[in-house]
Formats: sequence, C-alpha cells, structure tokens
Amino acid sequence: ALLPGGADVALAGRLASANGVQRFEGSVELAADNFRELLAWLGAALPSLPQDRLRRASLAAKLVAQPERIDIASLDLSFDATRVRGAATVVLHQRIGIGARLALDRLVLEPYLAAFAGGGGGGLPLDLNVDAAVDLLTWRGVNLGGVKLAAVLQQDAVTVREASVKDLAGATASASGELKDGRVRGAV
Repeated sequence: ALLPGGADVALAGRLASANGVQRFEGSVELAADNFRELLAWLGAALPSLPQDRLRRASLAAKLVAQPERIDIASLDLSFDATRVRGAATVVLHQRIGIGARLALDRLVLEPYLAAFAGGGGGGLPLDLNVDAAVDLLTWRGVNLGGVKLAAVLQQDAVTVREASVKDLAGATASASGELKDGRVRGAV
C-alpha cells in the first residue's frame, strides 16, 4: 500500500487457523520519506519532537501474530541516523507486556526525551522488559560508548539489572537497582 508521508508498506505471509485460533506468519516492510506525516495520519503526531527528527524511516521484520501475542523477529529499523536491530514480543492482555532485545548503532537522545517528557507513563497498563545496547549514545553533547540497559518496568516498579557505559570520557560506569513505591535501592 502507498500511504501518506511517501510511505510504502508491504505485508506478506500466511493467515491460518489451528484449533480455532487465528495465526498470521509473515513479514512486513515499510519505507517512509516523511515518517512524521505518516504518524500524524495515524493519529500519533509528536508535536514536541524537533522538525528534523523522524523524517525518513524504514522497517523490515518477520512476525508471528496471534490474538493475544505478537512475536517480532529479525527486526531491522532505521530512523534519522539510527539503526536498530533485534527482536520483541508483545503480549496483548489487560496489561500489555513488551519484551525487547535491541542493538542500536548510534542515538542522539535529547530530542526523543523532550518529545516524551511529561508523559510520565504513570498508570499505563504496560509492563516492559528491555535489554538494549547502544554503540554510541549522545546525551547533552557528551558521547557515551558501549551503553547497555537491562531493565524491567512492572506494575509501576522499575528494576534495573544493568545500566552501564564502557566509555565515558575514558571512564566506565555501571549501576543497578530498584525504584518501587517512591524508594530507591541500588548500587553504583
């Protein structure tokens, strides 16, 4: 399909029913010259994101979708100057659960943090388990090499198994801990 924002999306696969449960197995590809326009058309505009962000985007992934679960494999996503590879599982229950293992080549963080500031996430029916690695992360003009975050957000409690940086102006740093009921417990 051709969509707004110069987007081209292709979905291929097989839909079948086994024991009364529908299952789609296939692949999806998306390329958009103006991803912001596509997001606005979908009702997900990001007004606080700088105009030079989320312009071009492309996505390729294999997926298996069932009524209560979507498994995404071979994820290859590019936006701005960032490339993300990995896999994810989305469980569709009353509280949505997302588990993701992601590897990013580079990311300039501020524009995206500003876009989501004030959203808080408090009260969202969402649990998140993420294991992400970024080769080069830029935050407040500082380059951080070898950034890793392994964390779980569940029932409004955050557990950080590992948050580490291999190269912060020649130094390394790591932290772990838990934020629950307004209390922080951890190690640096």
